[in-house]
Amino acid sequence: MASAVADMFESVSAEGKVVMSESIARIASVLQYDGLGDLLRYWQLVGRGGMPSRADIDPADIPKLLSNVLLIDVQRAPIRFQVRLCGTGIDRLLDRNYTGCFLDDMTVGYFERDILLDYAEVVLHKRPKATRRSILTERGHWLHYQRLLLPLSSDGWSVDKLLGGVYGEAAAEIHSAA
Repeated sequence: MASAVADMFESVSAEGKVVMSESIARIASVLQYDGLGDLLRYWQLVGRGGMPSRADIDPADIPKLLSNVLLIDVQRAPIRFQVRLCGTGIDRLLDRNYTGCFLDDMTVGYFERDILLDYAEVVLHKRPKATRRSILTERGHWLHYQRLLLPLSSDGWSVDKLLGGVYGEAAAEIHSAA
């Protein structure tokens, strides 16, 4: 990928290459959008081989990615996910701003439970997850997207925030024959 963010990774290892674990490399290989790959490499760079914190993430480092970035607060007992920040590209894709909303309060049809499980899995396993989905929105449009979720930890152990990237496209409106 030839992008400004990708250029930042040339000096990470002694050989000038990003060192990726097998699981991170597997995730990187399925990402369909350059922005998601850039976000994954940035997360790995600022994490210095571990799990970065929110304080490690500097928006000035990733200005071209910000419109497609999510920042999620993780609450526990019971586990809930609150959208702290939702980029404008995601707002346009979803046709709504979800900043401040809890994910379990959103209605996204058949995949609602699976979507929440994706977030919980990242918290539980403390590792990134990439997912492709097609969902029917509240307004009757199909939305095809890919999402990358990345764990953040202020204490280096417990996941207290998630950094995400979302890219996709909305398809035509669904009309009923009734």
